[in-house]
Amino acid sequence: MPLSVDSTAWERGTEPETLKAQVLTFLVEHAGEAYTVDELADELLDTTFSEQRARRERQASEPESLPNGRGAATELGEVIASRLRRDYLKREVVELSRDGHIEARDVDAGAVDAEYADEGTVGVYAYLPD
Repeated sequence: MPLSVDSTAWERGTEPETLKAQVLTFLVEHAGEAYTVDELADELLDTTFSEQRARRERQASEPESLPNGRGAATELGEVIASRLRRDYLKREVVELSRDGHIEARDVDAGAVDAEYADEGTVGVYAYLPD
């Protein structure tokens, strides 16, 4: 049922916070630290990139820990959902950088995380106060 814009509920309502505003707030609160898009997604969107990374490392050292049956489908769904949310976040982060609100750098991937070491560089984003 539609809500009348003349209603008390409408008048007392607040403007929803955008993802872009959440990213900027987070980076301002953590000024001086740079984050990858995966790290921002885990912090802001409840994705599981850090957990997925730990599973991959565990599976590499213990091949018998590979999921089988129903668990594999659930894990695949989690991976796909996380990647879709991350892609949306990345568009917002790139726009914040392009507009000059945050800084972006491609840095040596090994300095960020051992998992990225073979990739050369990885993008990181930070708020740098004046």
